[in-house]
Amino acid sequence: MRKLKRAGLLFASLLAVSIFLSASPLARGLPSVENTILVLEAPGMGDIIVEDFNSDGFDDIAVASYAQNSVFVYFNGPLALPTYPTVIIHASLPSRIATGDVNRDGNPDLIVLSHDRISVFEWQPGDQFELKTTLFIFDPKDVAVADSGSDGLNDIYVTGPFGTIIFFQDPMIPGRFDPAGKMNIGTARGDSLSLARLNSDDLVDFIVTSSYQLTSFMQTSPNTYEISSTFVLDRMDYNPEYTCVGDVNSDDQMDIVMSSPSYQSGDSGALTVFFSDASGEFSLSDSIEVIGDISTTALADFEHVGTSDILVSLSDGNLDVVSQSSGFALNPTPFITMTEPEGIRLLETGDLNDDSLEDVIVRVAGFIYIFFLEDKDTAVKLVMPIPSTFHLNEGETIDEFIDLGPYFLDDHGVVSYALTYEEDSSKLDATLDGHFLGFDASPGWSGSMRFQVEAWDGNPNNDPTKSNVFGVWVNDAPSIVSIAPSEAEIGGDYSYQIIVEDDYPQWDSITYKLVIGSDGMSINEDGLLAWTPADSGTMTVRIEARDMFGLTDVQDFVVEVPALPLPPPVVPDETPYVAGAAVTVISAVAVAALISENIKLALFMLIVPLYTKIRRERVLDHFVRGQIYGYILANPGEHYNAIKHALNLTNGSLAHHLRTLEREEFVKSRKFGLYRRFYPKHMRIPEDGDFRMNNVQSNIVDVIDRNPGISQKEIAQAMNVTPPTVNYHIGILASAKMIRVVREGRRTNCFIERG
Repeated sequence: MRKLKRAGLLFASLLAVSIFLSASPLARGLPSVENTILVLEAPGMGDIIVEDFNSDGFDDIAVASYAQNSVFVYFNGPLALPTYPTVIIHASLPSRIATGDVNRDGNPDLIVLSHDRISVFEWQPGDQFELKTTLFIFDPKDVAVADSGSDGLNDIYVTGPFGTIIFFQDPMIPGRFDPAGKMNIGTARGDSLSLARLNSDDLVDFIVTSSYQLTSFMQTSPNTYEISSTFVLDRMDYNPEYTCVGDVNSDDQMDIVMSSPSYQSGDSGALTVFFSDASGEFSLSDSIEVIGDISTTALADFEHVGTSDILVSLSDGNLDVVSQSSGFALNPTPFITMTEPEGIRLLETGDLNDDSLEDVIVRVAGFIYIFFLEDKDTAVKLVMPIPSTFHLNEGETIDEFIDLGPYFLDDHGVVSYALTYEEDSSKLDATLDGHFLGFDASPGWSGSMRFQVEAWDGNPNNDPTKSNVFGVWVNDAPSIVSIAPSEAEIGGDYSYQIIVEDDYPQWDSITYKLVIGSDGMSINEDGLLAWTPADSGTMTVRIEARDMFGLTDVQDFVVEVPALPLPPPVVPDETPYVAGAAVTVISAVAVAALISENIKLALFMLIVPLYTKIRRERVLDHFVRGQIYGYILANPGEHYNAIKHALNLTNGSLAHHLRTLEREEFVKSRKFGLYRRFYPKHMRIPEDGDFRMNNVQSNIVDVIDRNPGISQKEIAQAMNVTPPTVNYHIGILASAKMIRVVREGRRTNCFIERG
């Protein structure tokens, strides 16, 4: 980027410029580029500056040529610039040039910086330059001219690894600089130097930048400088050689613009702005993205509004601009395209055809390109199509979603925008607020809608410019529709395949996360939850499904793991009774056998049923077992967990007694869905497990009956309940065979189970 070199004239003319602007009509937009482009031959490569050296009202051009050991000056006039240099000044290896009136004759002089010296060439009548002063200094990097002490005498500022030195002009001899009459600010080391007035006083302040630091120095009293702001820079992120100073946010304070070039093909460069407040201190702004590799930049008031636009030169030849009318901190708008982009190095601006509009001067190796700007009011241009990549989430509202400014370019009036096509506002409603397009997505809808806008500059002679038809799409939120098994066994394999509904976009992918789980529980990338329980208990589980755009659904469930059966409890030994009966039977049979075969058979048939009857009847003699049997008689169809909680029993005790009751045929059981239910032996088990629907389940069945094939997500929307609630009751209804759930791809359809 070009630096502000003409500090002396800039500060001296601030008052006159402000008066001129207040009395002049302001242009309301960027000018356009004339068809006339002037090309000047300029051998070699080097610094460039624009200045009216002879005070004739026409800006002249001076360029340095390092390899040619020369500075070429092109004097301008009513007949335009000459093709070849008017004056050639011989100077040893010139690297930087600056201007300022150092001999107090009213005309700017030329200050040339070389590898070991500063040379002052004074303008002479006849458009000649004469070497008057040479100041020797080792390895200077940049130079500028300004009246440092407000005494009417321009001084010379030079920066380098030694710091910043100010050479004061001799008040008695115009244009003379005593090498001993200087001040060295050792902390102000840098590669680039910019002068500015950072606060409301009349003292000159300055900014130095290097590859690792940006520092501003405030002059608190004549020739007394203090650091006001310091920023540490990453040497790979900033290009200190191209630093610009100007008001870029219309607050009447000087700001600093630095380039951050891209270092890899395909990357984007950036502009970084350091804003100054009324006290002269700087703060760092966000970067302005630049599509392409930044070569140089410059500041100029192209629109005549009193503040600076940022002109950006890219290595591909394009010149882009961040303008005040487009709004600050936008992506730069295409402005000028070079037919021969190679070799762009430096930019300058100036009014070269005396039409009060800034023209653009580009310095390349061997040539100078001049682009003349004109004040024509052309229609708004669509500089690039609005892409169809913008998206928002289901039910989301974003007010300032698409900034239309970067897609349109106008040379004058403030652009107004209108929405010309909206496919279906009931699903995706678009609203305009200035140059921002906002959207309101309807809850429960996902998909893509098309839109079109137009831009108009307010000129009745210009037609509005329509954009391309572009799409905005709405992302569907994922919904977990599967039901987790609620029971597991110690040492057994527990698995649960998570099923997610996500209607749009079809290419969306889901990631799964186990938020809360038990030791050893895991979930893979396909949503399969696996676990081998090691202990009994009630396990709380929470899983999360997340789509590519950050929307999530969470499912909570509980897994019951019963304890392993305990050994049978110790009960009174019935063996003596049985043994006594057996002895009696055997004795009787033995005696009877001696008497008669018929008596023996009769006694045997009598005693065996007696033994069996005693054994079954004593099953209920145990208090807990009798309590469980009585509860089942009173509550037929009750499930395991309900019996356990009602009688306050442990898993092991209840499991043992229920097995005994079933083995001895006092009770019977059958599993319905997630639960095993118990009934008295004599009772007929109902086909539906004695299932009774609650109000929520009854409403779900009614919705499915009216809408066969409806998805769980649509049921939740119709009933205004959460998807997890519907998920839970759908599982119960499906287990009771009240409904049928059919999966098609990523969608589940629900139907009433008929017959």
